[in-house]
Amino acid sequence: MPAGKEARLYVSPSEIDTSTAVATLQGDVTFVETCVTDVTVSLSATEVEASDRCGNGFKAAVQGLKEFSVEFSLIKKKTAGVLPAYLTNLRDAFMNNTLITIMVLDDDKDTTGADGFVAVCTVFDFSEDQQLEEVIKNNITLKYSGDSVYAPVAITMP
Repeated sequence: MPAGKEARLYVSPSEIDTSTAVATLQGDVTFVETCVTDVTVSLSATEVEASDRCGNGFKAAVQGLKEFSVEFSLIKKKTAGVLPAYLTNLRDAFMNNTLITIMVLDDDKDTTGADGFVAVCTVFDFSEDQQLEEVIKNNITLKYSGDSVYAPVAITMP
């Protein structure tokens, strides 16, 4: 049973064909591991009413459009006054409305059998918490982007 501390979130500052993601990862694509605290991957679908008179008195529904989103927090760390690449990639994607590709796995990407999702996303929230007695944290929400032709996919690392 995987522990949450083993899970990983990776960010690439470009759009990647998710249908070939595993093969792409073994190539020259740069995915930067992101030092996050809590991560929530949400997969949901709308409910479409499908009741008719042949349902024997039961309401019926079918799955409609799916939604993919990832919410996470990360500590704002600087090295010699410089933000890490993953944080600037996320900030720039938000500010410039550009696409990024993320990979969320239950273990390191180099671990055989690690599984999760790859998706091309838009950054919808890039907020910063500056609590008096806490470290500064960024709270980020990513959602699958309608600007991408590549749908989110479930992957298992070879």
